Amino acid sequence: MIERHLVAAVIGAFLMIDNGRANGDDVTKTRTYPKAPRSDTIDDYHGTKVADPFRPLKDPDAPATQTWVEADDQVTFRLDPHRDQGRPRRRQADQQAH
Repeated sequence: MIERHLVAAVIGAFLMIDNGRANGDDVTKTRTYPKAPRSDTIDDYHGTKVADPFRPLKDPDAPATQTWVEADDQVTFRLDPHRDQGRPRRRQADQQAH
């Protein structure tokens, strides 16, 4: 059973890569993600130290976060150009939730 799932996953991965090449996309270039802002923050929870390297991303209004989100969106939109069609409704829902 596991072998069938593994074979299906491998075939699916090859088909996705092959489909990108068939469309003229350079799969390796379209998946170069921007480096996220990081920090050396370590929290202490009752004696257990937990690293939180992506703490800067928790502030959505920080300039570094906004720059990273815009750069990440550019990569995502290259992979799925139709992704932007639902963005206005998601923004409206986000504004209503806050």
